Amino acid sequence: MIDELEARQIAQVRTWIARGKQVGTRRSVARDGGTFYLRVAVQQRGAAYLVLVDEIDEARMTMEEYARDELRPFSSLDDAQRFIETTTPVRLHELQPSKGQKWF
Repeated sequence: MIDELEARQIAQVRTWIARGKQVGTRRSVARDGGTFYLRVAVQQRGAAYLVLVDEIDEARMTMEEYARDELRPFSSLDDAQRFIETTTPVRLHELQPSKGQKWF
């Protein structure tokens, strides 16, 4: 169940996306005895919602060998949100507009 603050944050993220902004986040995740860097981002392009998810093991960064590198289209923001929240530790309300460099 989401609280009132999280509901407001989700509404703000949805507004940014509807305005065509790229929103995303990056974080490190401890897994399999190592540290992985995760990026998740969303942008609406036309009728599609594009979701970027990539992960790279810190030990493989110099070789740029990604453990996961996906750019997937969805027909609805609800589907995009469901994908993000079921396949990553990220929640939609955590995404922020990109500042400077684009996510994808």
